[in-house]
Amino acid sequence: MAAAHATLLRGAAAVEELEVDEGVADSQLGEDAREARAAARAAVQAAEALLGPDRDRLRASCGSAKGMRADLGLQRPTGAGGMVMFEVKTMAFCKSRYHTRCHAHGRSWADVRAQAAVKERHDQGAELDEGLFRGVQPPPMATVMKKLGGVRALVVGGCCELNTTAHELIVEIGSEMGAYNAAESGEDIRQCTALEINRVRQRLAVQIWRDYQEHITARIRYADPDADARTRIAEEMEQEEEEAEQALVRLYNEAYLQRMGRPQEFGV
Repeated sequence: MAAAHATLLRGAAAVEELEVDEGVADSQLGEDAREARAAARAAVQAAEALLGPDRDRLRASCGSAKGMRADLGLQRPTGAGGMVMFEVKTMAFCKSRYHTRCHAHGRSWADVRAQAAVKERHDQGAELDEGLFRGVQPPPMATVMKKLGGVRALVVGGCCELNTTAHELIVEIGSEMGAYNAAESGEDIRQCTALEINRVRQRLAVQIWRDYQEHITARIRYADPDADARTRIAEEMEQEEEEAEQALVRLYNEAYLQRMGRPQEFGV
């Protein structure tokens, strides 16, 4: 992407970040917050300088610009191509949305969700080409995505189910690891490859099932509660909200005292 187009894209993505805590002076912000605000301000100013009187396009394109940030970028090995951009999505096990096979085209539900994710990303790119980059030929976002081979989606959810692209990526990673280990150990490359692919799948499955189990454990008490349980849950939620509000006020007070150079006083 041309430098000018990249500047506009960074500026559009930084508009909302610049307005966070807009009423707070720089002197009252922490070091990280000041650096983030300075970077956002510089990005917006550079973009506005390019747009001139048409700077309102930055705000209109803020959502699409933020959405174009890649969830995952992988650099392929030398000779296997360049950077690959992935959109990563998860889905919960839901009776109303889950099917072993989608009725349309016979694809799995994960593949259908992946197709929708890719379309969402391409639609965002088209909005930027028609709005922020209006009149630029060839369209910058479409050109960049085409150069990268398009957007691919990785979908995981339900009972440790992956879409086709995710399975292909696992095989590709395992094959690379197997080839490396075979070269190091001198063992048969086919055995090393099969072993590494299996290991990658096991590690991924263990983590997915661990997260799934933690989710079930956290939500099981809310499943079909009786009257007493509903009352208890409501009281616990009210208490948790009060504690969260007090913690937020305490954090704000401590941050304010620190900025003012005053002694730390705990409590509300």
